[in-house]
Amino acid sequence: MIKEDEKKFDEPKAYSISKYRLGYSSLVIIIIIGMMIFDNEPTPPICFGAIGIFAIYLFFPFTYKLIVSNEAISSISIFGERTLEWNEIFEIKASKKGLFLFNADSTVKVFINQQIDDYPLVIKFVQQQCPNLWKSEDSQAFHQNIIEATLFGVLGFPAIYLTIVISLENGISFSQDILTLMIGLVIGGVLLWQGIKIREITFDMDILVVKYIAWEYRIHVNDINSVELEQQMGKNEISYPVHIKLKNGRQLVIEKIKEGNPVLLNAIEKWMETYKGK
Repeated sequence: MIKEDEKKFDEPKAYSISKYRLGYSSLVIIIIIGMMIFDNEPTPPICFGAIGIFAIYLFFPFTYKLIVSNEAISSISIFGERTLEWNEIFEIKASKKGLFLFNADSTVKVFINQQIDDYPLVIKFVQQQCPNLWKSEDSQAFHQNIIEATLFGVLGFPAIYLTIVISLENGISFSQDILTLMIGLVIGGVLLWQGIKIREITFDMDILVVKYIAWEYRIHVNDINSVELEQQMGKNEISYPVHIKLKNGRQLVIEKIKEGNPVLLNAIEKWMETYKGK
């Protein structure tokens, strides 16, 4: 958990895109160039242009910088600098890539990119500075992408079925067939799991209702130990799923909420403040 005394910016602090992404992007370019160098065939000139465009795509995000202080917050990119003092912020909007802060007439927009280091700490500070702008009372239902997840789930069943059928027809032996069977079952299992993940999160007084496709899981507020945004590394990206940690040791992980993971985090925290211990 982030301590209160850590959520202070007496001196302005600058945040850049995480070094993890820089390392990943650099490694990808090095591998591509290495393959070209060691390839016996001459490289067509058009490939160099394609690599240049790809490099711009990989390294363009590193033109971004966020500066946070007790007085204001600024986002800087090649398109310029946007700054808002905390008392100028009128609206907060979440997106898949981070958080947007707007002034009253939306002429100034500051973007908090979730690819920066210490993203949860910055979000906590925004919550602290703008406690009345999160409108958690208007967001009592939170959703994950049901169409995407259901599609994965539907694909999971035939993937498992076909893997088993093909393996039985060919005769299972302790050779490459076993490896093929295992890979097929793993792929089918992953697809199936994507289809049965959490669909919706709502609040019923002091109960957190976690809904799946065919069932729901009800959690009393006093059974929750903590809720946090925790860093998750992906392919050339960093995400921050919401982790709900229960006192029995179980943990629920909500990866992508349409309304925004920071908004869900804030709503659960406010709900816990209201009902915890009552």
